[in-house]
Amino acid sequence: SFSADTPMTRVDAELAPGLLLEGYSIHPQPIHAGESLNVLLYWRAKAAPLPAYRPEIQITSPSGGVIGIQRGDPGYGLYPSDLWREGEIVIDRRQVPISPEAESGAADVRLAIEGQGSILLQQVMVEKSERQFTLPAMQHALDVQFGSVVRLKGFDLEKEAVRRGEPLRLVLYWQAISEAQVSVNYVIFTHLLGPQNQMLAQHDGPPASGRWPSTTWVKGQVIVDAHELAFRDEAYQGEAILEVGLYDPQTFERLKLPNGEDRVILPVRIMVLP
Repeated sequence: SFSADTPMTRVDAELAPGLLLEGYSIHPQPIHAGESLNVLLYWRAKAAPLPAYRPEIQITSPSGGVIGIQRGDPGYGLYPSDLWREGEIVIDRRQVPISPEAESGAADVRLAIEGQGSILLQQVMVEKSERQFTLPAMQHALDVQFGSVVRLKGFDLEKEAVRRGEPLRLVLYWQAISEAQVSVNYVIFTHLLGPQNQMLAQHDGPPASGRWPSTTWVKGQVIVDAHELAFRDEAYQGEAILEVGLYDPQTFERLKLPNGEDRVILPVRIMVLP
C-alpha cells in the first residue's frame, strides 16, 4: 500500500512543456515478481491549459527486458493534465505490476512522456518469486467465485469411495482475483456431509497449510491447497457430498458466491464404506 512515510526524492525537471515533475517516491523495496510496485509522482503545472499528457512508468530488467509497465492519465486515470490549473500540484499514485516471471536483480524504473523522451528515476531490487501463476492439470475443473477475493478453479480427489475412519484427501486449486491486498486471513473449510447435511468428516485450515495466507495473495496467483478430512461420524455409510468455502476466523462470516450461497458443493459423490 502507499505510505506517507516514504520520503520524496526531489527531481524538479520539466518533462514536457509546462509539466514539472517535482519529485517521486517508490515503495516497497525490494519487490517480488508478481507483486505491484507503488510509485507516487508529484507534478506541478507550470502553465495552463496543458495537453492531456499520459505519463508512462516502465520497469526494465538488468538484461533490458520490460518487466512492468503502466501508462495513463494521472489521478488513477481520472484527472488528465488538460484539466489542471496553472501552479496546481497533483499527487499521482500508480501501481505497476511486475511480471511473475521476472528474475532477481536491479531493475530500472523510468518515467516517460510520449514524444518527450524519458528519465531514469532509480533502480529497485526485484526478487524472483516462489509464487505459482499457472494452473496445473486437475482431475476436475471448476470456476467458482468467492466474493471479490478468489476463484476455485478445480480439485483433485484421491478416491471417491472411502472407508469410515480413513482420511479423505482433497486438493483444491484457487486463483486470487483481488487487485488490492486481501485484509482477512481466511480459513478454508472442507466438509463431507450426509443426506441430512450432517457432518461426517471435515478439515478447516489456512490455505496451503499456512504457507500462503490470503493476506499475501497477489492477483493471478495459484494456491495449491491440500486437505485431509478426518471422520467425526464412525457409524454412517452410504452416499455423501463435499462442501467447500472460506470464512473469516474472527467473525465466522463466509465469503459468498454471486448467487448468494456461501459454499460450493463439489460435483462428485463420495461413497462411505463400512
